Amino acid sequence: MNSKHLLFFVICLLACTCNKNNSEKGTENEMLSSANSHIKLTGKIELQLFSYHQYGSHFILSDSTYYALTSSTIDLDDFIGTDTTLIGNKIPGYPINPGIDPDFIEVIAFE
Repeated sequence: MNSKHLLFFVICLLACTCNKNNSEKGTENEMLSSANSHIKLTGKIELQLFSYHQYGSHFILSDSTYYALTSSTIDLDDFIGTDTTLIGNKIPGYPINPGIDPDFIEVIAFE
């Protein structure tokens, strides 16, 4: 009786582990494909002073959604307070707390 229960437990554990690995791979592929596609945001860029999520030097509100911004090629300070449309890429691994923290965008160009 005990060996049957143990065997059943091991089979269930293996089944759960296999399903978890497959779902994680799907999520990873979705993150990579979304990271490679450009995102276009329209709004006013502002300097990010203090934030609870602690990433991004600037932010934009686009369609009532808050996005944290950074750029390694463009000085975002030149666009503070300006209504603009930016083009960027989502940075993989963000948001850290989905549903709470904002997406983190690497700005690559402006229209």
